[in-house]
Amino acid sequence: MDPFQHWLESGLDQRDPEREFEGEQLIEFFTRFNRDIGTIRNAWSDAQLAEGIWYLYGCGSCYLGELSKLEPNIKTAQFFDSVIVLYKDLFEARCTTFFSHLDRGPEPPNPLNGACYMLWDMDCGLDSFSYSGRPEYIQLSIDLLGRLSASTHPAVIESVIHGLGHMMLDHRKQCQPILECIAAANLPPELKEYADNALNSCIQ
Repeated sequence: MDPFQHWLESGLDQRDPEREFEGEQLIEFFTRFNRDIGTIRNAWSDAQLAEGIWYLYGCGSCYLGELSKLEPNIKTAQFFDSVIVLYKDLFEARCTTFFSHLDRGPEPPNPLNGACYMLWDMDCGLDSFSYSGRPEYIQLSIDLLGRLSASTHPAVIESVIHGLGHMMLDHRKQCQPILECIAAANLPPELKEYADNALNSCIQ
């Protein structure tokens, strides 16, 4: 089986691929997964995708915890760029208006809402890059969250606030302007309050 397909199916099934992958190969896999998610999503249910993202992006695999140890290079930069596609072609397309941090909303949650909300707080996931101590990765993380803050989808904005809120303590100077713009935008009151909480470092 194609190595990427083996990695993908193992990850979305939440099982060990029983095969070693090099860091450079893994970063390519994640980038391809994000860029191809518009096609991949047609073969898997939203629940399977949500659980698979928790596994691949979180402590189920801890892949990203290891990848955050790589020297920053063009492939890691391409990976960060590809996360925009994951949000646009999966989360914006499938998530509902549901406030995961409050566990309520005007619509019932899609299974992907939880994964979207927690993408920056999955333990040894994307947060590994922001806590890597490498200035390049910290800046890439903040820049990515800033780009995502232009979304009009409530689930994406909630995810951005969550990610920035966790980074405020150590990187207030860079995160505060993004959060202030979010708080001033035409958003549901629940998200405005959540952004205000993040500005005051009150994010769990």
